Amino acid sequence: MRSSRYGLPLTRRELQILRLTCAGYYGKEIASQLGIALKTMEKHKDNTRRKLMPDCDRYNGQSMGMVAERQGLLTGVVARGSEAD
Repeated sequence: MRSSRYGLPLTRRELQILRLTCAGYYGKEIASQLGIALKTMEKHKDNTRRKLMPDCDRYNGQSMGMVAERQGLLTGVVARGSEAD
């Protein structure tokens, strides 16, 4: 588990979803890739947002990604479509 700056640990699944989101994948794609229901993926994503940005009522993936990057949570994440052929 990796901790957010607020000391709340992200679960392995939350970190997977965060990294896939920041790599440019959408909800249905992430859920399918991880073999979980879309609602389950959305719940993990919301839990991650609350751990990374507890003071924000509204957010988007870009702002959550910027916070995660500053906290060193995106090491090794490659943006979708930028993989070497």
